[in-house]
Amino acid sequence: MSYRIERPLSVEFRSHMGQARQWFYKAALHGRILALYRVGDALFFEQGGAVELGWIDKQEYEGLSRKEKTALMPANVYNMLAYEVAPELKSGPFGAIATEVMPVTEQQRIIVDGLLTQFSRDLEDAGLPPVVVAESTVPPMEELFSLLCEGEAADLPL
Repeated sequence: MSYRIERPLSVEFRSHMGQARQWFYKAALHGRILALYRVGDALFFEQGGAVELGWIDKQEYEGLSRKEKTALMPANVYNMLAYEVAPELKSGPFGAIATEVMPVTEQQRIIVDGLLTQFSRDLEDAGLPPVVVAESTVPPMEELFSLLCEGEAADLPL
């Protein structure tokens, strides 16, 4: 499941990524909110990273830490947007783990806030209701750990 991308990307490939980005965005507007991650992924291939998207200038970007650069990857920015559009995604064990491991920086926060405003505007322009995601009904991790056999549970840091 690995692939190699040759740069520069062809105009045809970038065009396909643009179409994919639009489809994923429409899916997110219609409630498939986790498709926003794929919006960012397609955007990267279509237009480039944080510098090419105008989120940050190249010199400033070069001075960032690895964590800060990772937080500004388009897929990570749009993934964070999904969790802002539907905060219920943060509930339950998966949501807690996902939000704990997501790289977050102040620069990313500013970009996400702008994208959130645009997303809300796009929902309204399309005549669509706000995205609603049910909170998780999965038990807390501590309860899930109790379902493991004793030998496995003993190896978990609690």
